Amino acid sequence: MNISYGTFDALIVGRRYYDGHTQTGEDIELYREPCNPYDVNAIAVYSLGGQMLGHLPRWLAKVLAPCIDKIGCTLKGKVTGPGNVYVTPIDLYIYAPHDASSRLRKQLDAYWDMWQLTVPAPANGKCNKSIPAENTGNRLLVISTAAGMGDWIAYL
Repeated sequence: MNISYGTFDALIVGRRYYDGHTQTGEDIELYREPCNPYDVNAIAVYSLGGQMLGHLPRWLAKVLAPCIDKIGCTLKGKVTGPGNVYVTPIDLYIYAPHDASSRLRKQLDAYWDMWQLTVPAPANGKCNKSIPAENTGNRLLVISTAAGMGDWIAYL
């Protein structure tokens, strides 16, 4: 039986290449695509109706793919906003076997603490406005690569 190990904000990228549609609050499904010709770590995102929506950003898939492949993690998600033609914001939930905590922590290394922290998130897509930490349960995944930063900036 898998249990929840964390939740964090993420983005669906590549929306312009797919015809799938979502609405805020909609649950989504995430699947590994190890045979993807563009990225062996790809994690595809689908609507519950089976429409392809896009992928997780390459940098995030590189971190999470080994967790799925080696530890047996599963990912679930929920659309958190309307997004745009390029990206859509989501809450991403990671589940793993109840005895996988130490293996998951080792695999994720520095990323482990990123979704354990509650921090202010941008309000209404504006970087200069913040939400007081006591008023939000959102977790903002700190973006540590140029590619990841580009995805986040494209959303803002």
